[in-house]
Amino acid sequence: MSLLSNIKMKLKGWRTLAWNSAVAASAVLLYVVDELRAVDFSGVFTPKIVAAIACGLAIAGILLRVVTTNRIGAR
Repeated sequence: MSLLSNIKMKLKGWRTLAWNSAVAASAVLLYVVDELRAVDFSGVFTPKIVAAIACGLAIAGILLRVVTTNRIGAR
């Protein structure tokens, strides 16, 4: 079994949860960085771009849920 197949089997039942956790963590990180005023995102993330990113992440989560057939932790 290849390394990629082995990792894929170990993540079976956890992929959707891992994806959604990464999305939530990135949103929290963006909020913290914005609050600290460390980086000015106003020129990079316009409301249109933020809406497109949020829509894309939601679609990716939905597609991952469609592909996922097991409950969390089941193999």
